[in-house]
Amino acid sequence: MKAKTLTLFLVSVAAAGALACGKTEPKNPAPVVASAPPVASAPPPTVHERVVPHVCAARKKVAQLLGQKNEAPIEPFEQSAEAAPPPSSVTAGAARIPANQAYRVVAPSTVLIRTDNGLGTGVVIDPKGYVLTNNHVVADGRKHDFVITVKVTLGDLAPTGRMVRQEKTYEGVVVKSDPVRDVAIVKIKDPPPKLEVAKFAKSAPQVAEKVIAVGHAGIGFLWAAKTCSVATIGERQSDVSMLAAFDCANLDPAAPPAEAEAKKTRCDEAKKRMTDALNAATQGLAIQTDCAITHGDSGGPLVNVVGEVVGLNQSIAVDAATVSFHVHLDELREFIGKYPEEGVPILPDPYCDGGFNPTLEDVDLDGVPETLVTKGNQGLLGSFDRLSLLIDLDEDQGKKSKEGQAESFDAEIALLTIRNTTYVWYDTVGDNKFDVLLVDKDNDGKPEQLFHLGPNGALTEEKDKSLIPNHDLSARFVKDPKLHVRLAKIAQAIGGTKMISAKTLAAASATTTLPDPLLGGGNQGRVLDTDANGRPDLAAVRGAFSRGVLIDADEDSLGTLKVGASADELVKAKKVDAEVAIVVQGTTLWAQYDTNNDGKFDLALVASNGGDPSSLIATSAYKIGDKGELAPAPENVGRKVLRPGLLPEHPRVANAFRYFGSDVAADEGMGSVPDPTAARGRFRAREVKGLPASTIVESEAGSASVILVDVDRDSKVPAKDPDIPKIVADGKFDAEVAIVHRGLGDGGADWVYYDTDADGKFDFVLYVPATNKEAPAQAWRVVKDASAKNGVAFQHDPAAIAGKPIRHKTIFKDKAMGPKWKAIAEKIFKPSMIE
Repeated sequence: MKAKTLTLFLVSVAAAGALACGKTEPKNPAPVVASAPPVASAPPPTVHERVVPHVCAARKKVAQLLGQKNEAPIEPFEQSAEAAPPPSSVTAGAARIPANQAYRVVAPSTVLIRTDNGLGTGVVIDPKGYVLTNNHVVADGRKHDFVITVKVTLGDLAPTGRMVRQEKTYEGVVVKSDPVRDVAIVKIKDPPPKLEVAKFAKSAPQVAEKVIAVGHAGIGFLWAAKTCSVATIGERQSDVSMLAAFDCANLDPAAPPAEAEAKKTRCDEAKKRMTDALNAATQGLAIQTDCAITHGDSGGPLVNVVGEVVGLNQSIAVDAATVSFHVHLDELREFIGKYPEEGVPILPDPYCDGGFNPTLEDVDLDGVPETLVTKGNQGLLGSFDRLSLLIDLDEDQGKKSKEGQAESFDAEIALLTIRNTTYVWYDTVGDNKFDVLLVDKDNDGKPEQLFHLGPNGALTEEKDKSLIPNHDLSARFVKDPKLHVRLAKIAQAIGGTKMISAKTLAAASATTTLPDPLLGGGNQGRVLDTDANGRPDLAAVRGAFSRGVLIDADEDSLGTLKVGASADELVKAKKVDAEVAIVVQGTTLWAQYDTNNDGKFDLALVASNGGDPSSLIATSAYKIGDKGELAPAPENVGRKVLRPGLLPEHPRVANAFRYFGSDVAADEGMGSVPDPTAARGRFRAREVKGLPASTIVESEAGSASVILVDVDRDSKVPAKDPDIPKIVADGKFDAEVAIVHRGLGDGGADWVYYDTDADGKFDFVLYVPATNKEAPAQAWRVVKDASAKNGVAFQHDPAAIAGKPIRHKTIFKDKAMGPKWKAIAEKIFKPSMIE
C-alpha cells in the first residue's frame, strides 16, 4: 500500500487557508524533519492532511475502461519516529476545559434535521443560517424540481447544561452536496437572529486525541454527547485493515504450481471485489474513533476538548458500534469554502448512481461496444434496485479516443432507473453535454416531466405538456434517422419495448441483422473443457443484457488457455477461432456456424421463441456470404438451432452442446425436429366420441403437447387398463400421424408427421409456424442417402408446402388410409386445417 499511504503535510497558517479554498497541495510545505535527534524548535502552528479531488468509483472505472489517465499516485514521506510530533487540533496555548464545557460550546450550534424518512444532525457554520451535515441525511428530503427541502429544529442551552428543543421548526433547502464525500450544506429559510456558529479547529486532529461526538441518536435522547478518542485517520479504500488479510503473493509455497496459481487468482479476485466495494463507499479522509455513535447522530459535530469541530459524524462499522467514522476536518474545510445562497437542483448522476462497476457493452450486438452499463444490487427475483446506461448512439467514442479528443464517454443518451423512477438525458445538439432531461416518475415507459438543461446546471421545466414525448426513449430527440434502429434494438435488449414507439420498433424489426458472433454474447467469461481432455474448447461469456457460448471445436485458440481461466482478453481482441457462436438476448437465440471450417461463419439459425424458453427451434435462417450478405435458408426453419451434424468433422461440438442440456439435434434427419414419441409428460388415451378406444393418445407438459393417431388401429393395446406410457415408450403404438405443438397457447408452432408407407417410421414432416396455423411453411421428406448418417437424409421439399397441414388425399401410399384419416381428423381439427 505504499502509493496509498496517507501522509501529513506540515503547513503554515497562510498555506492552510489556501488549502481550504480548494487547492490540493500547499505551494511551499515546510520540510519534514527526518534526522535524529530532532532539531529543538517550536512545532509548526498548524498541521493538515492532504486533500485530493474525489470522484465516484464508477467514474474511475469508466476512465479505466476508456484507457484514460487517473490521478497520479501519492508518494509517501520517509519520516523518523524521533521527529517532533505535530500538535493536536487545539490551538497552541489554548487552555483545556472540562468535557461538559466543551459540550456547552458546540451544542447550541448543533441542530436536528428531519425528512419524511428519518432524522439526522447538522451543525451551523454561518450565522446566515447555513448548516453542515451528511449528504445521506438530506438525500431523501422532499424534492420539487430536484431542489431538496428538509425540516430543521434548533435547541437552547438550559442553565443546567442540557439542551432543550425549540418548538418552532424551520424549513431548510439544500444548497450544496457531495455524495462522494457524504457532505451537504442546508440553508435555513428565515433563520432567527444571532445563530450560534460552531468554530472549526485550525489544525487537523491527531491519533489518540480526546474528542466528543454530539448528535441525536435514534435510540437515545437528543443532543447526546459521546466522549471518546481518535483511533486513527485514513481512507477506507486504501487503509481498511481487512485489505491486509489478502496477501495473495505466496499463499501456499508447498502447493503444486497449478493449485497455487488458482489460489492466487481467487485471492486476487476477492481482494478486487473488496477494493471495489470500498471504493464504492464514501471516499475521502475519515477519522476513526471509539465513539458509540448510531443512527441519528449522522451529520453531528465531532469536536476536540475545547469544542472546536474536527470532523462530522458519518457512519459505524457493521459489526461493531464502537468503531465509528467521521468526515475529516480538512475535507470539511475544502467543502465549505464556497456555497450558494439559494437552493440548487441536485440531479441524479447517471455515471455514479447506477452502481460502482460499469462495463462497456455491445447492447445492439453489432460488434461495436456502445453502452456503459452499471447495475446496482440484485434482488431475490433477479431485478436490480438501480440501473444506468450511457449510450454512445453514433458509436464515435472509439474514433475520438484514437484521436486523443475524448476526456469522458461521449454519450448521446443516458438512462438511469432508481427504484421506481426513470431519468433519461439527451444530448440533442451533439456537443457532449446533455440538454434535455425526461422524468418518468412511475417507470411506466411514459415521462411526466421534461426539463431543459442550461449552462452551469440551470434547470427549466417545459410547461407545454404537448412537447413531452410519449416514450422515455424517444426518436424525437435523435436527429439522425439512421440511429433510430439502434435505439430500438437497445430498447428491446433491456426489455424496454414500452419505452419506445411502435413505429421505431417496426423500423428496427424490418432490418435483418445478425449479432457480432464473438462479442454479441458479452466479453466476460471463462473457458470450459467439455470433453475432459485437459484443453478448453468452450468459452461461456456474459454481458449486461446478453450471454453467449463460443465453441472452438479444434481447440486452436481456446486450447491455449488453462481450464477455468478468463476468456475476456481473447474475446475482446476477437481472437477466438470459433466453429460455433451462440448469442442469447431476451427471447432470441442466434447460432452461427462455420460449416466449412474456413474461419468465417456461413450459416445462422435464429430462434425467437416468443417467451418459451424450452423451445430452441429456428424461426428464421440465413446463409452468410463472404462479405456478410444474408440470403434466406428456409430449409433450416422449423428445425433445431443446435445441430452438431452441421459440423460432422468436429465431434467435440456435440459434447459442447450438452452445455445447453436439451433440444440438441440427434442427427440431420428426424433428429433435427421435435421427437413426437419423446413427450415431456405421460401419454394417456384421448377419448373421442365415435372413435374406438386408444385410437388417439396424447401428452401435455407446460407449453408442449403431442398427439399420436393410429389411423388403421393396428396397435396391440389391451382393452382393459392399458399402460399407455409404456406402450408408447416400447414403440408398440403404431401411429401413422403425429402432431407436435410447441409454444404458448394457440400462438405456438406445430409439426405434423406422416408415416406414408406404413413401415412404422415417420418419413414426411410439415412445419406450421405460429404466424399461419392453416398452411405449412416447410416440408421435408426422409430419403435414402448412403453418404448420410443412418443411411437416410432430410430432403427439403418446397413443392410439398402448398396445401393444408392435415392431408389425406395423396399422402398415404395405401389409398384406404386416406378416408380413415379424414374421418378421424374431422372430429379433432378445424375444417380450415383439413385438406
